Amino acid sequence: FHSVHRNPSVPSHYTSDMAINDTAVHDIDIARWLLADEVVATRVLVPRRNRRAGDLRDPLFVLLEMASGALVDVEVSVNVAYGYDIRGEISGESGAAALAEGNPVVVKREGAFSGRVPEDWRERFARAYDVELQEWLAAAAAGTATGPDAWDGYAAQAVCDAALEALRTG
Repeated sequence: FHSVHRNPSVPSHYTSDMAINDTAVHDIDIARWLLADEVVATRVLVPRRNRRAGDLRDPLFVLLEMASGALVDVEVSVNVAYGYDIRGEISGESGAAALAEGNPVVVKREGAFSGRVPEDWRERFARAYDVELQEWLAAAAAGTATGPDAWDGYAAQAVCDAALEALRTG
């Protein structure tokens, strides 16, 4: 599974640890869900620093090894300037599946094509959050539960803790 999480910029209080705890945590959680598998090891690589990053370690590459032997690479790059860009691709033995660009219109002109890149997460995920909340309310009204559970939160945080240690120690 290849995952990319890019932001145009981050606020001044954002730290290198937040690249894992606040940003990569979503990719870690989705990797567990998509692969129906647990993370057994992690490594964090710190390539050449983005000129816009200041003191931040940016970008970071978080590598996850799953219990089944599947590998996950997560790029966290939070100063790309051009917009909010989320990507994901599963590469399998007989095919691949990738998130589509979110543009309702793509312009093709002079040998190129273009579309719009969102400024932040709200444009990309607002509808998904609405659906998630509606499903949660419907389940609560029926006396049941839906969505992630405490184990999902614990597992994602345990992996983040391990990734932070990997970031500190190499």
